Amino acid sequence: MPKVKFSNAKGLVQLAGGGEVNLSGDFSLFGYKKVFKSVTSVSASAGAQGTTTLTAADSGKVIVMSASAAAAAMAGDEGGHLSITLPSAATGLNFLFINGMGPAADRYDGNKQRMMISQSAATEDFVGTLIDGAGSGDTAAASNTVIVFDTTNGSSGSAQSVPGDWVHVVSQGDDWLCQGNCDVANAVVFED
Repeated sequence: MPKVKFSNAKGLVQLAGGGEVNLSGDFSLFGYKKVFKSVTSVSASAGAQGTTTLTAADSGKVIVMSASAAAAAMAGDEGGHLSITLPSAATGLNFLFINGMGPAADRYDGNKQRMMISQSAATEDFVGTLIDGAGSGDTAAASNTVIVFDTTNGSSGSAQSVPGDWVHVVSQGDDWLCQGNCDVANAVVFED
């Protein structure tokens, strides 16, 4: 085995001798790269429509839609939405969205409470499938511009997104590649 050294200045260099590997610089081993850089909770004020617009600088963040943020905006029977808009699609941008709040007994089916992830432009498509615990899924259509976590009280049969439901979106430049999982059928879906 040749003797090799990795450094930030020169990369991987073969040296005289044999049998030694020196990895002293920043590197990616076997293609592994840290994808997520921080956890961010979205926020909203009481009785309001909570709105957050992400930028390319936010790429790599884990976005937790938390009880403290969303419950204030969606309490009672007033209805409400927590809306997050993605930046324009660009190669490598990625976000992980996690539901940190669950359905509450004081929410009513007549006024949907939803956490929504929207494209910045209708020309950017969501591509992929969201799988649910019932063994089915929702596959994105070209007309879909929103991913919805429905946290409405399900007493009348509507779906309930629960803590831990998630969606990961990655842009390949033109569109958003999506994968996700939710516990309850149709609790996280693509919509127009």
